[in-house]
Amino acid sequence: MRILGIDPSNASAGFAIRENGQLRWVDSKPPTAAVDIAVVEGPWVQGSKAGKLSMWGLGFSAAWL
Repeated sequence: MRILGIDPSNASAGFAIRENGQLRWVDSKPPTAAVDIAVVEGPWVQGSKAGKLSMWGLGFSAAWL
């Protein structure tokens, strides 16, 4: 099973792959091979409108990447 981890931050976006118990950093470009699961970091939402909007932005950024 291949798991893709996505960090969509503006300053240092990056990707990591976990496969067969091994974790490796992919770099700033997504891998070309298919993955089974994609996960992305989640922002801390404190119930504010700005926090909820940043969650939408994070989701769209991760999907675009």
